[in-house]
Amino acid sequence: MAKKSFVLKVANKSLKNRAKIIGNKLLGFINEGDSILDFGCGEMSISKYIGSQKSVSVTGIDTSNYFIKEENYIKYEGGRLPFDDNKFDVVMAIFVLHHTSDLDFYLKELIRVSKNKIIICEDTYVNKKEEIFTKYSCYFSNILIGSLDMKRNFMSVSEWKDFFTNYNVKLQSFERFYPSKLKFPFIRNVIIELKKDWFTVLIHFFQFFHQNKIY
Repeated sequence: MAKKSFVLKVANKSLKNRAKIIGNKLLGFINEGDSILDFGCGEMSISKYIGSQKSVSVTGIDTSNYFIKEENYIKYEGGRLPFDDNKFDVVMAIFVLHHTSDLDFYLKELIRVSKNKIIICEDTYVNKKEEIFTKYSCYFSNILIGSLDMKRNFMSVSEWKDFFTNYNVKLQSFERFYPSKLKFPFIRNVIIELKKDWFTVLIHFFQFFHQNKIY
């Protein structure tokens, strides 16, 4: 029992340090006064750190019960997100999309509720060694939090870059970084900044009106 408690303490400390590293990376994408949706927020450790550094308004949404009593937390039952179009200045999906059952649907929802900016953090890889480390480190983390039933659909760097070509967004930036001060050689994360391509959105909007003869 003592050994398990020690392992959990070490794991929690590691997660807190990781949240700070990732939070600091995300600060450059966020402005004072931004409204933020933290999709798949978990314990909201990263968005809470961001909130400690900048004056922002954060809404967390997750299928878990971590923050069910918090005013800024929404228990999510799946399906369409319970927000209006263009609701948030920034929408964040931090290490959550690889756990979703329908990536296409959820990405479209994140784009829908964002005014302009979507920030995605993911575990990813460029070769077989990194792929193995990425998948097994995630599996080990899921063991620690008791979530072995989570989906783990990872993609390589090139697959992520290609994935966004079918959506009304521009790939603004794509940065790989080490999620730990130790800089393990085979574990790298990526921060992806997407912005709405409003020109394409307008074209699709007018095509819809024309096809349905809404004049």
